[in-house]
Amino acid sequence: MAQYGQQSSHIYRSSSTLSSIHKQLPVYYPKLYAGFVHEATQAGRITLFGNMMSAKELNRKMDTLLRMSRQAFGQSAKVSPSGYQPMYADIVEYVTTSQVNSLILSGIMVFVLVLLFIRNLRLTLLAAAANLIPVIIMLGIMGWAGIYLDTASACIAAIVLSICIDDTIHFIYHYKKLRRQGSTQPEAQRQTMNHIGSSILLASLVLIAGYSLMIFGSLKTVQLFGLLTVIALVAALYAELIIFPLVLDRFDKKKY
Repeated sequence: MAQYGQQSSHIYRSSSTLSSIHKQLPVYYPKLYAGFVHEATQAGRITLFGNMMSAKELNRKMDTLLRMSRQAFGQSAKVSPSGYQPMYADIVEYVTTSQVNSLILSGIMVFVLVLLFIRNLRLTLLAAAANLIPVIIMLGIMGWAGIYLDTASACIAAIVLSICIDDTIHFIYHYKKLRRQGSTQPEAQRQTMNHIGSSILLASLVLIAGYSLMIFGSLKTVQLFGLLTVIALVAALYAELIIFPLVLDRFDKKKY
């Protein structure tokens, strides 16, 4: 078997042999020729069937097939994947890469804008740390559950980050205002929570209820998007109302 495979590979590497096969196929095997050769472009075509899989697995399978084709044909023929599954893998890879880059860029921009608005590096760093917690929790659950990034799940982190930072800006603005007016750190936290805590809670519950409906969708991608967004929103609410005040209590001791 190994010797036969080596001989076949040697034959396929010959351009003259491939040309001869191309001329003989339509004469002796016209039906087979129609299935394996695209008449308009005169390009050979091999159709492979398989189960739908993740973009990462698809890319791994295509790399294996391309490596096998290079071993079989050498420089005599150029093999390139086409069809829905390779296109799907390319789209998912592009969207995932662009979304990760967008998340990094948006995180930097949010940090700079919050710093310019608050004009306090300590509070900005504390806010950034608290707002990264929901994103880390969501990505950790995805890794633990074996959920790969795709066109839907890749954008959840940016959505959650935008929601968290919006609530955080309201909290910090009112908190800093009270601190400048002479309120102690516990008093400023308590008055800030009484002033905007109910608004943050109500807005988060509305978003959680809305995204929860996506869990009942018929597509698995939609279901995962809704479920992961709900988990991230719950984590964001916990970070805003519990973790962020604790962080302020621990690290924001100086007077304004």
